[in-house]
Amino acid sequence: MKNQWKVPVNVGAVVLVTLVGAVAASAQINDFEKRLTASQGSMSAVGQRVAGTQCTSLCSECFWLDTFASPDPAGGNLIAHSAARLDNGALYLITIKGTYSVWAASWYVSPGQGFPENAPMFPTLGVVNGHAYADWEWIFGWFTPPNPSDPSTTIPLPAPLPFQGISVDGGSTYTQPDPIGGDGYNPAHVYRYLVVGQGLQAFFKKNDVPTYDNQGKFRICVQKLTPCGDLTGMAVSQ
Repeated sequence: MKNQWKVPVNVGAVVLVTLVGAVAASAQINDFEKRLTASQGSMSAVGQRVAGTQCTSLCSECFWLDTFASPDPAGGNLIAHSAARLDNGALYLITIKGTYSVWAASWYVSPGQGFPENAPMFPTLGVVNGHAYADWEWIFGWFTPPNPSDPSTTIPLPAPLPFQGISVDGGSTYTQPDPIGGDGYNPAHVYRYLVVGQGLQAFFKKNDVPTYDNQGKFRICVQKLTPCGDLTGMAVSQ
């Protein structure tokens, strides 16, 4: 589906049907009720104390994932990873912030659709940065306005994106865990996830073909957490 987004013409029924089907999202839920997802399983929190604001962050590491690459990486996979390994069985908070565009700046036709922003939150250096249309989880803007005589050119926005993943097993497998607080669109473009370390580096992936016309970077931070309170009764599956 992503390749079809690159074509600056009628997006067609296939893309629209896929987007419409993806718009249905889970209801907003509290962070102490949601699942803590890792690539090989999940962990159920027993209370807000486990990952709430009372917890102390340790071993914080931040780095960038740039959505621009030339030539295209293998399979169109844009990848960044932590330098440190995530301790096996330890709880980590991942924060991902940023916006980007998969279309060249010159493709924009005012006023577009949805809520395109004037520039990526963190621009790519050395290229022409245009409007931003998506963040880590959602596409919120489109580069062309709808054609009034063709309803199929109206894009339902914002809509979830399926082109990203997080891996805690050194990049062997990727999952798309629900953000803390639910998987709804966040106009601040910040998403946080709770994962369990497996003794390997954390990997992050965005997928697109081609990547030479993309702009925008994501700021990714990985923090080891010290749980607050008694963990007795906390079910963990690996």
